[in-house]
Amino acid sequence: MLRHPFQASGPIIYSIQRHNRDYPGIAIVKKPDGTFLRRPDGSLFFIAQLARSLSSLPGYLTNGNTPQGVFSIQGLEESNSDFIGPTLVLKLALAREVSLGRFFHNPALRDTSWTMEKYARSLPPPWRDYAPMHEAFYAGLAGRSEILCHGTALILTIIVANHFIHIRRPWLPDCVEAWSNQDGRRLISDQQALIEAYQAAGGSGGFFVVVDKDNQAAAVDWREIIMEVLAAEGW
Repeated sequence: MLRHPFQASGPIIYSIQRHNRDYPGIAIVKKPDGTFLRRPDGSLFFIAQLARSLSSLPGYLTNGNTPQGVFSIQGLEESNSDFIGPTLVLKLALAREVSLGRFFHNPALRDTSWTMEKYARSLPPPWRDYAPMHEAFYAGLAGRSEILCHGTALILTIIVANHFIHIRRPWLPDCVEAWSNQDGRRLISDQQALIEAYQAAGGSGGFFVVVDKDNQAAAVDWREIIMEVLAAEGW
């Protein structure tokens, strides 16, 4: 999965989650040359990310958890929602929500007939028959749309699985942000860090891939995936 190019000339963001979405996952960014974005000290870039909706309903339902599968990144925009705030969001598209040409960032693709087989061809061959990665296709078929990767302007903290998590509107994946109670300034923002990482990796087009790693009762740790990342880079 980490080696696969996804027919992309732009960045690929992997959102790696637990099956139990009470536990936070992480997002990492792959550049078009197949290498993963690093921090200035050479360590792997990642941010914490929650892919659980407030309802915790299945991903094929509107306002459900973020479904597994491949989303097309359609660009950056500022949300009009006061709940999301002024930090830029990634606008994601599901299969069937947009045309094949727009989804695959290929204007020459004139075919207008979406099928599961066409969606599955975006996946690595060993994953094409893996049903959980088809969730995003069926979510689009069921009418889900306008999924954003965003932060939050809400000041609401609850405990989820023994972690203090900022819970937001049910459009996820979500990134942690904190705002000053005194003057409203943004103090920290994993969302802004992700936007800057996307821009540093090319900042146009690409795909967002959500995959559940396993069902451990713990937040995803970057050390769980670093050897797979290095192997994907050819080390």
